[in-house]
Amino acid sequence: MQGRELYLTKRREVLNSETHLLEIDLLRKDAHTVAAPYGALRRQGRWDYLIWLHRGGQGERYEVWGRTIRERLPRISAEWANACSRKGD
Repeated sequence: MQGRELYLTKRREVLNSETHLLEIDLLRKDAHTVAAPYGALRRQGRWDYLIWLHRGGQGERYEVWGRTIRERLPRISAEWANACSRKGD
């Protein structure tokens, strides 16, 4: 498998888990990597970059933002269900 295929395989595993996934697609040409359906991307209007968020345990739900090169990335709140702890904490 090549890099893209490996990434898509790993993404499928993550989407079927309780893990959140945030993709920031900075590709200006070729196939975009975000998992959002094409119709959802068209509804974003004109964009250069895509940001896609799937929150673990939310099934098929996702959020997607299209941004032009001049726009800031959106602020996204992250919810940490179980904070990671180090040994000895």
